[in-house]
Amino acid sequence: MKNLKIRYKLLSLSLILILSLLVTSIASLLFMAKINDEMDRVNVNWVPSVIIAEEINTEMANFRIAENGHVIAQDQQTMTIYENNLDKAQESMESMIEEYTNKYITNETDKKIIGEISDIWTTYKQLHNKMIGYSMNNDTDAAYAMLRGDSLAVFDQMKETCHELVELNKTGVENAAVDGYNVYIGALIFMIVMILVVTIASFIFANYIINLIVKPINEIENTASQMLLGDLNNHINYTSKDELGLLANSVRELCKMIKLIIGDTDEKLTRFANKDLRPLEKIKDCYVGDFKNLYTNMQKIQASLADTLKHLDNVASQLADGSGQVAQGASGVADGGMNQSSSIQNLSAAMQEMTAKITQTANDTGEAKTFNSKSQNALLKSNEQVESMIKAMKDISKNADEIKKIIQDIDDIAFQTNILSLNAAVEAARAGESGKGFAVVADEVRNLARKSAQSAKDTADLIAKTVEVVSVGNSIAGSTSDSIGLAISNATKLSNLVDNIADASKDQADNANHINSEIEQIANVVASNSVLADDSAQASEQLSEQSIVLKKLIGEFKVS
Repeated sequence: MKNLKIRYKLLSLSLILILSLLVTSIASLLFMAKINDEMDRVNVNWVPSVIIAEEINTEMANFRIAENGHVIAQDQQTMTIYENNLDKAQESMESMIEEYTNKYITNETDKKIIGEISDIWTTYKQLHNKMIGYSMNNDTDAAYAMLRGDSLAVFDQMKETCHELVELNKTGVENAAVDGYNVYIGALIFMIVMILVVTIASFIFANYIINLIVKPINEIENTASQMLLGDLNNHINYTSKDELGLLANSVRELCKMIKLIIGDTDEKLTRFANKDLRPLEKIKDCYVGDFKNLYTNMQKIQASLADTLKHLDNVASQLADGSGQVAQGASGVADGGMNQSSSIQNLSAAMQEMTAKITQTANDTGEAKTFNSKSQNALLKSNEQVESMIKAMKDISKNADEIKKIIQDIDDIAFQTNILSLNAAVEAARAGESGKGFAVVADEVRNLARKSAQSAKDTADLIAKTVEVVSVGNSIAGSTSDSIGLAISNATKLSNLVDNIADASKDQADNANHINSEIEQIANVVASNSVLADDSAQASEQLSEQSIVLKKLIGEFKVS
């Protein structure tokens, strides 16, 4: 079994399972057939026997009912109906007794009972015919006496015998059902035992087959896992001629070959680590298939490293010579950088001073611009005030003319008032004593009119002088407005010039700051170049020293 191919092992397992299933199925069919026989015995024999026995009993009762109806019937038509029913019941009874006798007798007891029913039925028919004869002859009393006497006794015997037949068949049904159930239980127990036996046997055989397959697979899987962890020792003990045996042999050979290749590779890498790059061919035949690329690449690595070291030796020699020259050039660049840095520092100082002066000029020009703007605003405001004053003087002159007219009216009113007071004084003198008081009033009115006239005259003189002064002031204000307008025009031109100077000064300051920033950047670049030149000189010296060390290290490698 161990040396069988896997497919034959699986085929044998399948065959055992199929045979087990076949045996179980055949046993199941046999028990099912036996159960079916018991069910047929119940359905074909006992159940119909019970049904016919019940029907015989029922039909006998119907026959008895028809007899009672015939006996108590009062007319011929009713008797005829009952006679027909009796004929049908008799025919049915005899047919069922005959059917039972021919088909459903199962034992001697059954045969005896159905025989007794047949004999009792014969006796009962004789009594029946006699009783029906009495009934048809209208001898109701005789017929009724027979119905309740001998006929009733035979009927009760017939009924009891039919009951025995029914009970016998019911007992037969129950016994047949018990037998069927016993067969079912026996079949069930047998099937359970068979299933358990087949399952256990199949499990044991399947487990045996599975172990034959799984055990070598586990050994191979374990070896593969150990290989992944770096353990190339053989852990497979399985030997067989089946597919798994061939696979185990292949894995063993693979472990052996990989171990040889890794050992050879480790030896070569150890020699490389010890600075020995000389070619070595020891187990070239182990590198087969894709492993040939590994062998070829290792040889290429050895040759490439050897050539690289030789080239590095030449490069180190050239590097040592070139680094000395670079160091000298870097020293010269560093000295020139120092001189440039000093000159640029002086230029930067001068430029910063000039920038400061330009910035101061720009600031002063800005202040002058601000002051000129304020002056221009003040002149504009003064001009507005002068124009307002001229307007006010014109309004005063205009109002003075109006006042002159009003004063003239007042003077006219005073003159009229004076005339009226004179007239009043004349009339008071005429009145005599009674007009003295009125004369006093007229005198006062005249004085008031005189004073009003004098005040109007003084006011008119004063207004005339005021108008004259306002006219002179208006002329002076006009000249002042012209002068202020000219001053505003000159201030505007001066403001434009100051704005231009301020913008130019700001541009100069910005340009000077930009130039100063550029000079600072140049100074930084020059300083950086100087530092880099120093660093380059030092690096060149170190490079020269390292190239000597590199040449010495390369000399330690064995390449031929």
